[in-house]
Amino acid sequence: MITLHFYETNKAYGCFSNFSRHPVAAGGRTWATTEHFFQAAKFSDAGDVDAVHAAPTPFAAAQIGRDRTRRSMRPDWPVVRDEVMLTALRAKFAQHADLASVLASTRGAMLVEHTANDAYWGDGGDGHGLNRLGRLLEQVRAELPPAPANFVAPPWIQHPEIDPADLFWRMGRGEDCLSQAHAFWSGLPPAARKEYDQYFAVPPAWTLSWTPDAQRRSDEAFVAVMWRSMWIPMLGLRNSHPCHRPQRIASRRVANLLPYSRPRFRLPHWLSVAALSQKSRLHRGCGGSRHNRAMPLWTLAS
Repeated sequence: MITLHFYETNKAYGCFSNFSRHPVAAGGRTWATTEHFFQAAKFSDAGDVDAVHAAPTPFAAAQIGRDRTRRSMRPDWPVVRDEVMLTALRAKFAQHADLASVLASTRGAMLVEHTANDAYWGDGGDGHGLNRLGRLLEQVRAELPPAPANFVAPPWIQHPEIDPADLFWRMGRGEDCLSQAHAFWSGLPPAARKEYDQYFAVPPAWTLSWTPDAQRRSDEAFVAVMWRSMWIPMLGLRNSHPCHRPQRIASRRVANLLPYSRPRFRLPHWLSVAALSQKSRLHRGCGGSRHNRAMPLWTLAS
């Protein structure tokens, strides 16, 4: 299971923080942030509640809520605080559809508020904390309409030890990994994709392989290499220089068979080894002319 850390509001998945500037309507009032609502719920005195409501920032609201000189703090606060937080989170994600799409997109991932400043709501910085905020977010996520698929990390996270140019990504498990990751990324809503891209910055080595346009260029380059190294010698074609016009036309035709979404690459049936070898034998058999022995690809495949 992949773990997603969040804390600062200006970084990836910062919208999960109570400090994110997303107003919520709860308890008969509209609060600037869920932190405002949460801190105000500590007090029974209307003056203290109003002071939190008027706080200019969520940090200021938190300072008021932690002020032990205010005598109207509820004595049962340690008992009810988790339920108050859950109410705030439910209101936040019910009233902001874009945030709900981001939260739903993390299905299957563990959410952790990563900070050394809080060992109850966060993980304490080193994992010893209770991470209650992350747990409650996962509870709210389970109440949302489910995302189409579980969260999938990009390939450079799943297999950081394998170079993007390695043949591993062109077959078997590596190809499946790449296809699944790109299909997940392509299906993300805009708000969720923005957070995903910010959290998983594309390494320089992957810039030619990850985006759709770059993937198509990579696939076309792969086809060109396969053409020069395998198909031309196998067919016994002459004039196999890369600038030869019939070969370039055939290369483009083969490349056009590759879709943008990088599914599993398969040779067309007319390019199978058995079919080509049979065609080649027919054209190079006894009685065949020199012209027939150098037939272009589209003639051999007809």
